[in-house]
Amino acid sequence: MNLCKGVFWIADNAEKYLFRIPCDIDGNVIGKTEYPLNSKDGSNYNHKKLWATLPKDVTFGKPFDYFPRGRVEIRNAKATVYLNPNINNQDVQGFIAGQFGLTEENLIKSVRFVSDGSNHYKYSYNKGEIL
Repeated sequence: MNLCKGVFWIADNAEKYLFRIPCDIDGNVIGKTEYPLNSKDGSNYNHKKLWATLPKDVTFGKPFDYFPRGRVEIRNAKATVYLNPNINNQDVQGFIAGQFGLTEENLIKSVRFVSDGSNHYKYSYNKGEIL
């Protein structure tokens, strides 16, 4: 897996909710992305804006904050993953690290998972076990 940054939601079919942006170890975008980059600085995805562009078979008509979510940022060969505390566990950490290529082979020196319990990562789905 190539190194990527981007956003994700964790739901029953988690792979469907991964939006990866190929990048170098400084987080610079390499190549094309599946969807237009729509963050404020144009270098990543904004959860709300991206969700609005996804087809109904992905969103099921639910709001962007229905599922727990997170973001992968990369700078200076260090990855930081911000995510809702309810999904910050070993299974999700391993899944995200693998799916975004956060490995020594990709020259990543460290990976830090940051539980963010702020309103920014709150969600409304409450089913219990997510993965």
